[in-house]
Amino acid sequence: RSWMHDSTYNSWFDDGKYESTKQEIIDIAIKPIYNPEVRKFLLDLIEEIILTYHPDGINLDYIRYPQALSSRYPSYDSSNWGYTPYARAEFREMYGTDPMDITPNDTLWTYWRHYRCGKITDFVRKVSDLCRANKIELTAVIFPNRSSAIDTKLQDWKNWSVNNFVDGFTPLFLTCDDTTAMNLMEEVLRNKSASTKLYAGLF
Repeated sequence: RSWMHDSTYNSWFDDGKYESTKQEIIDIAIKPIYNPEVRKFLLDLIEEIILTYHPDGINLDYIRYPQALSSRYPSYDSSNWGYTPYARAEFREMYGTDPMDITPNDTLWTYWRHYRCGKITDFVRKVSDLCRANKIELTAVIFPNRSSAIDTKLQDWKNWSVNNFVDGFTPLFLTCDDTTAMNLMEEVLRNKSASTKLYAGLF
């Protein structure tokens, strides 16, 4: 249970800022990878796949936090994710404050956001090391609007590209409008490094 999100009807996941008291569980997912045990489990699993099946590459999907509201909404902080006991304790040890007690208006909110973004980036870096050691490519599914990806999903994909952690992106262009799709592609092209490939697909 400590490794899972418990998603209940009309409620936040249990690592959201406000837990649900409902009992009916309609979905589960591995909790964010700042928990060292979860991180090790996932890295060991990826290594097993690489060594056993020798794939041409690994594509990281859902390498982000669940969707939150945009920061322009008053309830932005209550829709954020990542408030697990481990993350709260580690952040409190680093900065002296429980993230439950800070809001977007506090100076420490920027540090809390960077803390969570950094955990995702660190995991991508570790998977990158595995892939590099075994001479296979690493790609990642991203949300192409960079500011929105950071604001609502804590996904700092430009960092992954600039630091050469990934070989390519497989962005989600969730639109039926050709102009919007083109604008989103240009957004990725502007923010990725030249060495990061772009595998554009429409959904």
